[in-house]
Amino acid sequence: MTDATPLVRLDSFLAQAIPCTRSEAKGFVRRGRVQVGGKVTKDPGAKVAPAEITFDGEKLWAPPPRWTRLIHKPLGVACSHDPREAPLLYDLLNSQELAAHLEAVGRLDRETSGLLVITNDGDLLQRLTHPRRHVWKVYEVSFAGRLHPATEATFRAGVVLPPDPEPTLPAFLTVGTRNPQGGTARIGIREGRYHQVRRMFELQGATVTALHRVSIGALLLPSDLVPGETRDATPNELALMIEPGPPVGPDGHPLVPVPAP
Repeated sequence: MTDATPLVRLDSFLAQAIPCTRSEAKGFVRRGRVQVGGKVTKDPGAKVAPAEITFDGEKLWAPPPRWTRLIHKPLGVACSHDPREAPLLYDLLNSQELAAHLEAVGRLDRETSGLLVITNDGDLLQRLTHPRRHVWKVYEVSFAGRLHPATEATFRAGVVLPPDPEPTLPAFLTVGTRNPQGGTARIGIREGRYHQVRRMFELQGATVTALHRVSIGALLLPSDLVPGETRDATPNELALMIEPGPPVGPDGHPLVPVPAP
């Protein structure tokens, strides 16, 4: 150990690494189940190097203080901790992710798939969710029915979603395919109101039949991230999340093309 090795309070480290409550961690220490540098310690408040701590003879892992991962949310899981809503997003996380108390940044409903961020970084969570940040989220949509011809302009102007009297922030819509039964589109929004995209389409005479988030800020869902999988966000991806978002067209509105069918 060098002078530069960061020290941690023993009971705090145990509470994160096992995980357990702080009082449970103190009990483990006092009962001799914790060793530091190969020796039993009975002081829960001792300042020690994490690499020297073992619990019942096994080395413990502690989560990074700022840890952010990307997850491709599959259909059918709820972004909730309530077991009554199972299956849950958090059932997909491994033991280290659970020990780190990673939380989803925003929510996708059970029938929406796509890009989610999970993190224990409170500053990042605030930057991505605070209403003043207006981070763009882009979705691919399949819909049934016929959209009103003026829908794209209506979304740019903002729509009122009863019972909320405040109109939505300007959103962009690019319609892709159309057929007598419905079509596909791509929509970008900067808010997270309850079932916002679905309700916006309903007001225009269409029903969303599939909804998939493809980006947050300027970060696209990585093509190699399969449904249900998580991985660390790279420094570049962290930067892309907090960029203003999709490219802007000559009219000043975000412009994201719909991929060819």
